This record gives sequence, structure tokens and C-alpha cells, in this order.
Amino acid sequence: FYQHHGVDFKAIARAVKAMIENGEVTQGASTITQQLARNIYLTQDKTWERKVEEIFIATDLEKIYSKEQILEFYLNNIYFGNGYYGIQAASKGYFNTEVKNLSLSQIAFLCAIPNNPTIYDPVDHIDNTLKRRDRILRNMYEDGKITQEVYEEAKAENITLERPQSIKNDYVETYTYYCATRALMKQQGFEFKSEFSSETEKESYEEAYRELYEECNKQLYTAGYRIYTSINLDMQQEL
Repeated sequence: FYQHHGVDFKAIARAVKAMIENGEVTQGASTITQQLARNIYLTQDKTWERKVEEIFIATDLEKIYSKEQILEFYLNNIYFGNGYYGIQAASKGYFNTEVKNLSLSQIAFLCAIPNNPTIYDPVDHIDNTLKRRDRILRNMYEDGKITQEVYEEAKAENITLERPQSIKNDYVETYTYYCATRALMKQQGFEFKSEFSSETEKESYEEAYRELYEECNKQLYTAGYRIYTSINLDMQQEL
């Protein structure tokens, strides 16, 4: 990250080679700067047209901002799962405290999540998150960033989630997410029903609804969707 100028052309060459061999995109080649450019300015579409745009934007970002600023922007925008964007939000959401109060082990734990917020979801798959935390700490030790004593202490530290007792969304946000989630469900062919011929049919429908709703709700945060709404917040406030 500190050596390249926004783009890692060797990584792109490897990705192109893998695509030719496999017939599809199987490797990522985005630097932190490119990921930041994509998250802020572009979509998540896996096309080479978007990749070219990403490269130009990342190069411009590197000309304007320092590496420290880019890393700060990245950490304040990246997704940490469960609706938390930015490391401060993740710190408060998972540990109920600010980033400045976290231990090295807790910071490495949070940094494990963005690689794949579904696989490394601390709520549903904390074992996966801990394993990746341990790999991050080991890499830090092998790179000489921390001593062996610090590494062993951080790895041995017990991680306990301290999530806020109640997480309240603004009701307009809540309604918007609800509508967007149902739109994704409809897009996947789900047929909404309100009348049932038997209790068994109703229970079966509700179970299928819950499973797909949860899946589509997570996609809102992980699949690069942008939500546009006609809600006028000023008029809504008056109402």
C-alpha cells in the first residue's frame, strides 16, 4: 500500500492471467485505494469497464491525498458487517466503545471482518473471525511490527462481544430498508401472500419469508446496492 501509486499492475496481470485460464473473473486485484474509489464513486459490478474507471479514480486520489489520509478514508467507509460502516461504528457496534479504547487484539479482530463480512461475521461466525484475527497478528509479528510477547498476549486475549442493548434506526430508514429488502425478494421470484388454506401452509410460507428476508437484507449492505427514495424528509417531519 505504501509503495504503489494507487494501482498494483502486477496483481492486475495475475488477475487477467487467471481470467483467461478460467474463463471468468476469479481473482481480485484492487488496492486499498481502488477499493475506496469503488465504494465511494462506483458500483460493485464485476466488469472491466468499471475496473478501468476505478484505476483512473484511484490514481487521482493518490495525487491529491497522502497515504495516511487514504487509509483513514478507507477505514471510515469500509463495511464491517451487520450494518456498520467505518471502524468507529464497528467498534461501538461490537464492543460498545470507541476505537481509541480498543486493545490490539480487538483491533485485529475488527480488521478481520471486511475481507468477507459474511464469512467473518462476528455475530454468526465468531470462530472464523478469531482465526483470521490470529493470522493478522501472526503476520504483524512476522513483519516485525510487534514483539513475540505482544503477539502471544494479543492472540491469547479472550474476545467478548458487547453489543448495545437496543439498536434503533430512524423510522424512515427502517421503512426504506424494509421496502428495499422486499424489492430484492420480489426480484428473486418470491411470491408474497396474505391468505393461506391451512396453518401448515402459513408456517411454511413464514419460514421461507424469514430466510429470504434475512438473506436479502444482508445483500443491501454487501452487494453494492444504492437506495433511492422519493420520501421528502422535510414534509415527513411536518407530518
